Amino acid sequence: MFFGNFANIDRRTLIIILVACVVISLLLSGEFASVLLTIPGVIIAMTFHEFAHAWMADKLGDKTPRAQGRLTLNPVSHIDPFGIMLLLFAHIGWGRPVEINPNNFTSNKSRETCELLVALAGPMMNFILAFLLMLGYYALWFFVDVTWSWFPIVLTIVWYAITVNVGLGVFNLIPIPPLDGSKIFRRFLPYSVKDWLDRNMNIIYIVFMVLWITGLLAYAVSPVINVVLNGLFWLSGKLFGLFIWWTIPKCLERRNMPKDIYILGIESSCDETSVAIVKNGREVLSNIINSQIDIHTEYGGVVPEIASRCHTEVINQVMKEALKQANLTINDIDAIAVTYGPGLVGALLVGVSYGKALSFGAR
Repeated sequence: MFFGNFANIDRRTLIIILVACVVISLLLSGEFASVLLTIPGVIIAMTFHEFAHAWMADKLGDKTPRAQGRLTLNPVSHIDPFGIMLLLFAHIGWGRPVEINPNNFTSNKSRETCELLVALAGPMMNFILAFLLMLGYYALWFFVDVTWSWFPIVLTIVWYAITVNVGLGVFNLIPIPPLDGSKIFRRFLPYSVKDWLDRNMNIIYIVFMVLWITGLLAYAVSPVINVVLNGLFWLSGKLFGLFIWWTIPKCLERRNMPKDIYILGIESSCDETSVAIVKNGREVLSNIINSQIDIHTEYGGVVPEIASRCHTEVINQVMKEALKQANLTINDIDAIAVTYGPGLVGALLVGVSYGKALSFGAR
């Protein structure tokens, strides 16, 4: 009797029970705050992912998504409650699939090409979103006061949104049904392979789940996610740097602000202690470098502990020499920049600690 009643529990009740169990589990494990901050990123990633599928299908002539109300950025139209719960807590989930009818495509492209473009639109949207969020991430660091009480929370939410979008985009490119990758790469397969895939779809699903549950799939995908993440960060960082380099001097000129901006940069990532001073982001006023080559030569390479100690001994003198060469004092400096990675941990720590101390002391 109990099992009969349990089988008749509707989907909504089952989801509520699942959510309650997961929340209790997270409260006990101390991970509730982390998951809570991930929710905005997950909702944004899934909503834009499914919307991109619908938008592309509509542009290619299939009005099915439009008729079903999927051509919207309203999360309610795209999110599957059970799928989003699994994505949050099990790191595998789904949104409401966008239904298309390939027979409705009116584009002059082939049917398979249209299906490929619709499938590709979702992951590409996630990568575009991740890129835009990265620009926002840099802007937060550059324009927002880090002493603002909400700064760490907002920064964490943006970071989680970036990683979720990159992860969802890469994951969906895996060429295993039912992921988008299977539809993307299907166009390039011979008919015999396509036929075999169609006949063994259920077995493929089972293999996919086994690979995911055992962690083998994540083991293979994680390096790809890191490569894409680092590549997008590099590209967005360069673009944001160019934006700052170009706009700040222009803004100062437009505002008729006579004051020049002086930035003191500290580099201590390896075996050279360097301090440079830049005016208005373009003009290098001084660049003092203290090399440790002679010290490390007898060891055949850089010894991290010796490098760190040497940085500690000379960094203050190098800074003073940079100020002297630039004909400035520490009170003239508007901002301090310091290398925090990559590099030798101990050596980096010397530069970062000195930069922070110099900044607090100059206040």
